[in-house]
Amino acid sequence: MFIEYEDLDSSLILPGMELYRCRYQADRYTPDLFAHFRLAQPPGLQGWVVKRQAEFLAGRYCAARALARAGQTGHQVAVGPNREPLWPPGWRGAITHTRQQAIAVVASSVDGVGIDLEAIMDARQAAEFAPMIINETELALGRAAGLDLPTLVSLCFSLKESIFKALYPQVGRYFGFEAAELVSLEPAAGSWSARLTAPLTARLAAGFPLSGHMHLDATNVLTGIVLAAHNSPSPPARSAQSLSF
Repeated sequence: MFIEYEDLDSSLILPGMELYRCRYQADRYTPDLFAHFRLAQPPGLQGWVVKRQAEFLAGRYCAARALARAGQTGHQVAVGPNREPLWPPGWRGAITHTRQQAIAVVASSVDGVGIDLEAIMDARQAAEFAPMIINETELALGRAAGLDLPTLVSLCFSLKESIFKALYPQVGRYFGFEAAELVSLEPAAGSWSARLTAPLTARLAAGFPLSGHMHLDATNVLTGIVLAAHNSPSPPARSAQSLSF
């Protein structure tokens, strides 16, 4: 069975937001599962490696279930020109996956929503990627919070991916990890805050504040952010600490 476990998760939930998660077995994937789940195959699917096909299917499966929970049945989350998910009018969403899990979140009446799940890097990967992901200020914050380098780099990678997903509908182009900087970190409370280091749009100016949720365990990091309408970051409704991986 490809989908071996699924649930509607109760963490990271804010008003008007639905989150759906599944565990999947990539080695059970076959292309005909798209038809089985009544999901459209994206153009060029046959040219993708099997792992990528399985990840895509699991993510779109969760997206369809999250939308259905929100009353948006029958919508196919297609792929945009820059490979971004295309959500129903009036809705924002985000999809994330690892080799075994996929999560999708959707929200209405918001400017953006982002979520990202990452496996914590090993020491070699963290040392290699750290210069591209974190700066000295972020390194100092991580040390003060008691995080080792693999955990910190994985966390910053994840939260900056969440920021990218939340802001992309407004920005409409790619921007790098350097566009946002971590400014506070409270692992025990499951929260973080950041700021933009450069203007992305007229409204998303340098210094624009961002805040979100996080959860760490021994092997994974999960981050999430919701931007309320008019670019005002939403306050957390509850901690992400209740999420189990």
